[in-house]
Amino acid sequence: LAALATAAASRATHVLVRNDTRPPARRCERDGATYRCDPIAIFVGRGHTGSANLAAFLSSHPDVTYGQTKEHRFFTRSRRPLDVGRYRREFPASPSPASPPFGVDLTPEYGDRPGFKRVAGVIRDAVPDARILIAVRRQPDLIMSKLYTPNGAAFDAWTNAHPPTARHAARFCHDGLVNAYVEAFGPSNVLVYSSEVLRMRRDDVLDDIFAFLGVAPFRTPLPVMHVCKAERYRGKFEGCYNGSSKVWPETRKRWEPVFAECNARLARTLGVSEAELWGEVD
Repeated sequence: LAALATAAASRATHVLVRNDTRPPARRCERDGATYRCDPIAIFVGRGHTGSANLAAFLSSHPDVTYGQTKEHRFFTRSRRPLDVGRYRREFPASPSPASPPFGVDLTPEYGDRPGFKRVAGVIRDAVPDARILIAVRRQPDLIMSKLYTPNGAAFDAWTNAHPPTARHAARFCHDGLVNAYVEAFGPSNVLVYSSEVLRMRRDDVLDDIFAFLGVAPFRTPLPVMHVCKAERYRGKFEGCYNGSSKVWPETRKRWEPVFAECNARLARTLGVSEAELWGEVD
């Protein structure tokens, strides 16, 4: 983890990136005149951090695709033993192992389920060359989003009825997820960013992600907020996440002690301050 922190400190403060000079790495098998290959990257969570928008941004790159679906869920819902060949067929064929298109799998449940440590090992054994993307979010906002709470008043009422406790820390702290994938894939193959920074500095984050994946630089033409899922939750959720928190300041203060220790650990692991992690510095 010391190497991890050193690498993060030398980069933009809102991401964890190392060794960006590498080309995409993946294992392939011949399929007639083409090749079926592993994805070059897997987004493992967390949910409710803007993964739908990230999928749109990444797939706007001419060399990157998420294939048949954004969320393949292969490592959490497939029968054992895993048929990696079937997984590869969920992505477009390539003319050669080194040629695009390059697949990405964006499945938040890989990191959201309680058994995320086991899933990390399963992914490593099946797709050892993949690079891992992890998005984190301030926990009160994350919890409010997962509840589809319509506004700050409703979340404050929910907090009064469900006071913050250690069980919330066990479920919503991010450092355990990050450490599990660093241990499974190594620090040079894990990139971490916060959804707050993605919203505020979208192009900077995407520049780092494309460099991390080893693909050519690309500036997406899409607007910052491209995907809005509010229609799906009409009557339950107040619009799309627009980068501003709906959590009341007084409600946030009630949650902060529960997550203070694990957020400090995460910041130390990444080699940044907590203010840098959440995009509170210029």
